[in-house]
Amino acid sequence: MFASYEYISTLMHLLLVLAGIVIVATMMVSNFIVNFPRLFLRLTSFLFNVVGVSVVEIFLKILRVFALELLFNLILAQIGKFCLHNVKSMIFILTLSLIYSLINFQESSFVGIFVIITFLILFVDKIFAIKRTKVLLNEAKQFEKAAIRASQRRRLHDTLTNFGRALDIYKLPLLAKNPSLDAERAYLLERMAIVLEKDIQPDKALLRFHQALDIYRKPHLANNSALKKRQLKVLAKTAKILYELGRHREAKKRYELISELTGKRITYFG
Repeated sequence: MFASYEYISTLMHLLLVLAGIVIVATMMVSNFIVNFPRLFLRLTSFLFNVVGVSVVEIFLKILRVFALELLFNLILAQIGKFCLHNVKSMIFILTLSLIYSLINFQESSFVGIFVIITFLILFVDKIFAIKRTKVLLNEAKQFEKAAIRASQRRRLHDTLTNFGRALDIYKLPLLAKNPSLDAERAYLLERMAIVLEKDIQPDKALLRFHQALDIYRKPHLANNSALKKRQLKVLAKTAKILYELGRHREAKKRYELISELTGKRITYFG
């Protein structure tokens, strides 16, 4: 069920490629029409007589394909934001629509039924994804609690091991694609860096701090005042580590950045 997102995304990419081909073909046909209008009309009338399909019918079918593509793109863009209650409501509505379409079945209902079934699959998959996300987050929180207990007992190796297991869960595709978990993921990296710094592993600590900073700088977190304070705290810690590693020029730039972000003058002893 979880793979359906990838399948639908692949289908959307194929449709986009097809749309590109159609656009190029349209441009070629338009040039042909401009340069050879009479020949185009003769060929068109000949083809329609052979196939027995009207221009309007072909045009409507093309519009329907593009409308369905647009609808799928809109649904896929919004489905990740739906909560469990909204998903269940949508499944109920789509199920009623499917039953109604089957009861009042006509030859023209094939496309509508296909669309309803596709959306039902997407929303059912969303329910499974939400429940699986809750299970994974609970596992990650258990590892984080175990890491905190180990830290209180000054067992740094166990602390890092449990934080690492929690981070591995956050890296799973189902959670990695969820932007609402970015702040928690960054905070976890920050705590790992603090433990690494205590364990006298400054290079690894610096790497984790930088990974946390990369997340804090994401656009959807940029306006969060609480996260800005945490970002400044991380910047200060990285500046301190850089100075201790003898990378004074980088440390000075980091202190200058902190001064620029806070508007406060910081005295640097390099």
